Amino acid sequence: MNTSTIESDFKAARAKTAVTIMNATGWKQGVVNPDCVSVDSVFFYVFDYQTQWIWCCSIPKDAFFAVLEQSKAADQAASIACCGHMIAECAAGNGLNPDKENDLAISLTAYIGITRSYQLTERATKANHFAVIRYGLTDTLRPFAMGGPARHLIASNEIERSMDQVIAMDSVNHPEWIGQT
Repeated sequence: MNTSTIESDFKAARAKTAVTIMNATGWKQGVVNPDCVSVDSVFFYVFDYQTQWIWCCSIPKDAFFAVLEQSKAADQAASIACCGHMIAECAAGNGLNPDKENDLAISLTAYIGITRSYQLTERATKANHFAVIRYGLTDTLRPFAMGGPARHLIASNEIERSMDQVIAMDSVNHPEWIGQT
């Protein structure tokens, strides 16, 4: 019995299961790391309002907390600017690749860690799903948290519905964020 073959087969099956779940919930497969699926994770959903680009990812909680720890010394304004820049760059379709997706996930983690949305989740214990809407006309980032499964993405139609509700609320309460006068 070859344990490396068994482990390899197990990881391949885990990745295929994750892709099946993603497809069933309306998400399109991107980078799937079999070592990082089906574990307690933090999930990000990003929407660029101007381009209508939407993206999601999951980050194992241990990696999420490690990035948060490393980013503590970073300037908050720089974290906000970096996150906004990464969303804009990815939304523009400038060759999204695994490295760029990883950079976006890191910048989202550093950003979300400084937000009130994250504080209200008590360090991602009350909710582990975070959305960030980028209103590009004003370079405004709008985070919010949602409850959801510990190991899987929320269905894409539910995310779209939640984002539409937040955008509708922001249109009324903060039209300046969206660029409305």
